[in-house]
Amino acid sequence: MKQLASMELTKAERKHESGLAPAAVDEKRQFPWGLSVNLDKTALKKLGRTVGDFTAGGYVFLLCKAKVSRINIEEAESSSEGRVALQIEAMDLQTEDDKAAAALQKVYGHGD
Repeated sequence: MKQLASMELTKAERKHESGLAPAAVDEKRQFPWGLSVNLDKTALKKLGRTVGDFTAGGYVFLLCKAKVSRINIEEAESSSEGRVALQIEAMDLQTEDDKAAAALQKVYGHGD
């Protein structure tokens, strides 16, 4: 199986994304915009979870089915940029305490 790819931004990627001078680059931002998933009480209930199942700083394994909802390609003289929007339609979430998570961790590791 394929290893999980680390999505952490390098310093050069943070600078490129911000388009700002090096002194203005946000050093605290570790990941690209849009990679955060927020689950409210309704979503957690559908997954059979509560906020108490999680620990801040802990890890979870997220498996989802997402529909490609939008593709955007911008062409310029010297480069082209592309973005893909995904709408999550179905998902499962395993905490590190779950037996399924242990199996996933053996296959994929932590993605570090």
